[in-house]
Amino acid sequence: MADKGDFLAGAIVGAVIGAALGVLFAPSAGAETRQRIREKVSDVTEEVRDRASDLGSRVKSKVEEKVSQLRGRLSGSDDELETIDETG
Repeated sequence: MADKGDFLAGAIVGAVIGAALGVLFAPSAGAETRQRIREKVSDVTEEVRDRASDLGSRVKSKVEEKVSQLRGRLSGSDDELETIDETG
């Protein structure tokens, strides 16, 4: 009979220790976890916006540079055509 009492006492002590450890190491509460997720999503969204803006600025700059080069070439071609027409 004493063995059953010892086993029951051990099981209760084990359950209490297990519950205490579970509370200590359990993940955050639902509201806290959702808040962390919102903050992380906000951080990632801001980072993506910043990178997209930077990329957009670099692309715009390159396009403007190429357009300027193309206009320079085209205006030079017009001058050459006028010269050919005048001498031709």
